[in-house]
Amino acid sequence: MRWWRRTKTKRPRDRGVAAVELALCMFVLVPLMLGTIDYGYYFYVAENVVEAQQAGATAASRTSIGGTCSASSAQLAAATLAATSAMTVYMANVGSSLSGVTLSNTTPTCVTTTSTPSVATWQFGIGADFTPIIGWVAPWMKSTTAGKAHYNAPALVVRAF
Repeated sequence: MRWWRRTKTKRPRDRGVAAVELALCMFVLVPLMLGTIDYGYYFYVAENVVEAQQAGATAASRTSIGGTCSASSAQLAAATLAATSAMTVYMANVGSSLSGVTLSNTTPTCVTTTSTPSVATWQFGIGADFTPIIGWVAPWMKSTTAGKAHYNAPALVVRAF
């Protein structure tokens, strides 16, 4: 028997092996791919929350309250309103990809430092609740409510002018 005849007769038995291997690999590859997408979305939300926090801090610091937090309540309210509206505008400008994100703790706090001379600073600690793309909260995500992942932005301190 010749060598090319042996390979021809052996070939029909190997026909469906590639399809079976692909089907078996999909049990691992699909969850891995979906987890990677969700992990990336978590960081996308986190980055936009931090950017909104910085926009609010910039708006609050540009509102003049003097050197200490003993400014009038109207000045403090104006700075707080400027910060909150700047964060809301930023999140609205990001687009519909973050339409399910709910910000919490968006009100800045004015704190006067104890150093000499005393300086007024704005402190922010913003959190965000959002629904993951897959629809369920993965074990590595923090969650506060059922079906919602939670991200806490690091505290941001900005000097008031």
